[in-house]
Amino acid sequence: MGIKRFTLLVMTRLWTILLPVFTTLAALFTGSASAQSGSISYSLDQAIAGEVVYQNDCASCHGPRLGGSEAAPGLVGQRFLDVWREQDLGAFTRVNLTMPTSNPGGLPDAAYESVIAFLLSQNGHPVGQDPISLGASLESRETLQKLGLQPPLKFSRTHTQMQSVTEWLHHRGTLHGQNYSPLDQINAGNAADL
Repeated sequence: MGIKRFTLLVMTRLWTILLPVFTTLAALFTGSASAQSGSISYSLDQAIAGEVVYQNDCASCHGPRLGGSEAAPGLVGQRFLDVWREQDLGAFTRVNLTMPTSNPGGLPDAAYESVIAFLLSQNGHPVGQDPISLGASLESRETLQKLGLQPPLKFSRTHTQMQSVTEWLHHRGTLHGQNYSPLDQINAGNAADL
Protein backbone atom coordinates (compact mmCIF):
# COMPACT_ATOMS: atom_id res chain seq x y z
CA MET A 1 0.00 0.00 0.00
CA GLY A 2 1.45 3.35 -1.04
CA ILE A 3 2.06 6.10 1.51
CA LYS A 4 -0.57 8.39 -0.05
CA ARG A 5 -3.23 5.68 0.04
CA PHE A 6 -2.27 4.76 3.61
CA THR A 7 -2.43 8.42 4.67
CA LEU A 8 -5.85 8.83 3.03
CA LEU A 9 -7.11 5.68 4.74
CA VAL A 10 -5.87 6.84 8.15
CA MET A 11 -7.35 10.33 7.69
CA THR A 12 -10.69 8.85 6.62
CA ARG A 13 -10.82 6.56 9.64
CA LEU A 14 -9.91 9.44 11.95
CA TRP A 15 -12.59 11.65 10.38
CA THR A 16 -15.19 8.89 10.82
CA ILE A 17 -14.25 8.47 14.47
CA LEU A 18 -13.74 12.13 15.38
CA LEU A 19 -16.77 13.66 13.59
CA PRO A 20 -19.27 12.45 16.20
CA VAL A 21 -16.96 13.64 19.00
CA PHE A 22 -16.53 17.11 17.51
CA THR A 23 -20.22 17.54 16.71
CA THR A 24 -21.19 16.48 20.22
CA LEU A 25 -18.72 18.92 21.73
CA ALA A 26 -19.91 21.68 19.40
CA ALA A 27 -23.49 20.96 20.40
CA LEU A 28 -22.61 21.17 24.08
CA PHE A 29 -20.87 24.51 23.65
CA THR A 30 -23.61 25.98 21.46
CA GLY A 31 -26.39 24.91 23.77
CA SER A 32 -28.27 22.43 21.61
CA ALA A 33 -29.38 20.60 24.73
CA SER A 34 -32.00 23.28 25.18
CA ALA A 35 -33.41 22.92 21.68
CA GLN A 36 -36.27 25.08 20.59
CA SER A 37 -39.55 23.43 19.78
CA GLY A 38 -39.90 24.84 16.28
CA SER A 39 -40.26 22.90 13.09
CA ILE A 40 -37.47 22.15 10.65
CA SER A 41 -38.88 22.56 7.19
CA TYR A 42 -37.59 22.10 3.65
CA SER A 43 -39.43 21.95 0.36
CA LEU A 44 -39.65 19.01 -2.01
CA ASP A 45 -38.28 21.24 -4.79
CA GLN A 46 -35.20 21.97 -2.67
CA ALA A 47 -34.62 18.27 -2.04
CA ILE A 48 -34.91 17.48 -5.76
CA ALA A 49 -32.45 20.28 -6.61
CA GLY A 50 -30.22 19.05 -3.80
CA GLU A 51 -29.83 15.66 -5.42
CA VAL A 52 -28.24 17.32 -8.45
CA VAL A 53 -25.94 19.42 -6.23
CA TYR A 54 -25.01 16.29 -4.27
CA GLN A 55 -24.17 14.29 -7.39
CA ASN A 56 -22.08 17.15 -8.81
CA ASP A 57 -20.25 18.30 -5.67
CA CYS A 58 -20.45 15.59 -3.00
CA ALA A 59 -20.75 12.13 -4.57
CA SER A 60 -17.10 11.92 -5.58
CA CYS A 61 -16.19 11.61 -1.88
CA HIS A 62 -19.38 10.45 -0.13
CA GLY A 63 -20.48 8.03 -2.87
CA PRO A 64 -23.25 8.31 -5.45
CA ARG A 65 -25.73 6.64 -3.09
CA LEU A 66 -24.57 8.53 0.04
CA GLY A 67 -23.00 5.37 1.48
CA GLY A 68 -19.52 6.81 1.96
CA SER A 69 -16.15 5.75 0.62
CA GLU A 70 -12.53 5.61 1.68
CA ALA A 71 -12.46 9.38 1.31
CA ALA A 72 -15.51 10.33 3.40
CA PRO A 73 -18.15 8.87 5.72
CA GLY A 74 -21.61 7.76 4.67
CA LEU A 75 -24.44 10.27 4.86
CA VAL A 76 -27.25 7.75 5.39
CA GLY A 77 -27.77 4.71 7.56
CA GLN A 78 -28.04 3.90 11.24
CA ARG A 79 -24.64 5.31 12.19
CA PHE A 80 -25.49 8.64 10.57
CA LEU A 81 -28.87 8.69 12.32
CA ASP A 82 -27.30 7.84 15.68
CA VAL A 83 -24.81 10.69 15.36
CA TRP A 84 -27.14 13.38 14.03
CA ARG A 85 -30.53 12.67 15.62
CA GLU A 86 -29.46 14.39 18.85
CA GLN A 87 -27.63 17.26 17.13
CA ASP A 88 -29.19 20.53 16.10
CA LEU A 89 -29.79 21.88 12.62
CA GLY A 90 -27.23 24.64 13.19
CA ALA A 91 -24.43 22.12 13.80
CA PHE A 92 -25.55 20.08 10.77
CA THR A 93 -25.49 23.22 8.63
CA ARG A 94 -22.05 24.28 9.89
CA VAL A 95 -20.59 20.88 8.97
CA ASN A 96 -22.16 21.14 5.49
CA LEU A 97 -20.52 24.53 5.03
CA THR A 98 -17.08 22.88 5.40
CA MET A 99 -17.76 21.07 2.13
CA PRO A 100 -16.74 20.35 -0.51
CA THR A 101 -13.22 19.81 0.75
CA SER A 102 -11.82 21.28 -2.44
CA ASN A 103 -13.83 24.50 -1.95
CA PRO A 104 -15.15 24.79 1.64
CA GLY A 105 -18.05 27.21 1.84
CA GLY A 106 -17.61 28.04 -1.84
CA LEU A 107 -21.00 26.97 -3.16
CA PRO A 108 -23.90 29.42 -3.48
CA ASP A 109 -26.28 29.60 -0.50
CA ALA A 110 -29.06 28.01 -2.57
CA ALA A 111 -26.81 25.00 -3.28
CA TYR A 112 -26.17 24.46 0.44
CA GLU A 113 -29.88 24.86 1.21
CA SER A 114 -30.72 22.30 -1.47
CA VAL A 115 -28.14 19.73 -0.43
CA ILE A 116 -29.19 20.04 3.23
CA ALA A 117 -32.81 19.47 2.15
CA PHE A 118 -31.69 16.46 0.09
CA LEU A 119 -29.74 14.96 3.01
CA LEU A 120 -32.70 15.45 5.34
CA SER A 121 -35.01 13.81 2.77
CA GLN A 122 -32.69 10.83 2.35
CA ASN A 123 -32.57 10.31 6.11
CA GLY A 124 -36.33 10.18 6.58
CA HIS A 125 -36.98 13.71 7.82
CA PRO A 126 -40.51 14.75 6.79
CA VAL A 127 -40.91 17.39 4.07
CA GLY A 128 -42.35 20.69 5.27
CA GLN A 129 -44.27 23.51 3.66
CA ASP A 130 -41.55 26.16 3.76
CA PRO A 131 -38.15 26.02 2.08
CA ILE A 132 -35.10 25.83 4.31
CA SER A 133 -33.09 29.03 4.69
CA LEU A 134 -29.32 28.89 5.19
CA GLY A 135 -29.29 31.84 7.61
CA ALA A 136 -32.12 30.47 9.73
CA SER A 137 -30.71 26.94 9.73
CA LEU A 138 -27.32 28.22 10.92
CA GLU A 139 -29.03 29.84 13.91
CA SER A 140 -31.38 26.92 14.60
CA ARG A 141 -31.00 25.01 17.85
CA GLU A 142 -33.75 22.55 16.99
CA THR A 143 -32.59 18.94 17.15
CA LEU A 144 -32.86 16.64 14.17
CA GLN A 145 -34.95 14.19 16.18
CA LYS A 146 -37.32 13.55 13.26
CA LEU A 147 -34.56 11.86 11.23
CA GLY A 148 -35.59 8.32 10.39
CA LEU A 149 -39.32 8.85 10.96
CA GLN A 150 -40.19 7.88 7.40
CA PRO A 151 -38.50 6.11 4.49
CA PRO A 152 -36.13 8.17 2.35
CA LEU A 153 -37.76 10.08 -0.49
CA LYS A 154 -37.21 8.56 -3.91
CA PHE A 155 -36.90 10.87 -6.89
CA SER A 156 -37.48 9.75 -10.45
CA ARG A 157 -34.61 10.08 -12.89
CA THR A 158 -36.72 12.53 -14.89
CA HIS A 159 -36.33 15.03 -12.06
CA THR A 160 -32.57 14.80 -11.93
CA GLN A 161 -29.69 14.00 -14.20
CA MET A 162 -27.80 11.45 -12.16
CA GLN A 163 -24.06 11.38 -12.67
CA SER A 164 -23.98 14.31 -15.06
CA VAL A 165 -20.27 13.92 -15.74
CA THR A 166 -19.22 16.03 -18.70
CA GLU A 167 -15.46 15.81 -18.23
CA TRP A 168 -13.68 12.75 -16.92
CA LEU A 169 -11.36 13.86 -14.15
CA HIS A 170 -10.46 10.24 -13.35
CA HIS A 171 -9.39 7.54 -15.78
CA ARG A 172 -12.60 5.54 -15.22
CA GLY A 173 -15.01 8.49 -15.12
CA THR A 174 -15.48 8.94 -11.38
CA LEU A 175 -13.61 8.05 -8.21
CA HIS A 176 -15.87 5.01 -8.06
CA GLY A 177 -14.89 3.81 -11.54
CA GLN A 178 -18.41 3.85 -12.95
CA ASN A 179 -17.31 4.22 -16.58
CA TYR A 180 -20.48 6.16 -17.32
CA SER A 181 -20.80 9.18 -19.55
CA PRO A 182 -24.06 10.91 -20.47
CA LEU A 183 -22.43 12.18 -23.65
CA ASP A 184 -24.12 10.96 -26.81
CA GLN A 185 -21.81 12.24 -29.53
CA ILE A 186 -20.31 8.81 -30.13
CA ASN A 187 -22.78 6.13 -31.14
CA ALA A 188 -22.90 2.86 -33.09
CA GLY A 189 -23.18 4.78 -36.36
CA ASN A 190 -19.99 6.83 -35.98
CA ALA A 191 -17.80 4.70 -33.67
CA ALA A 192 -15.96 3.17 -36.64
CA ASP A 193 -14.84 6.64 -37.74
CA LEU A 194 -12.83 7.29 -34.57
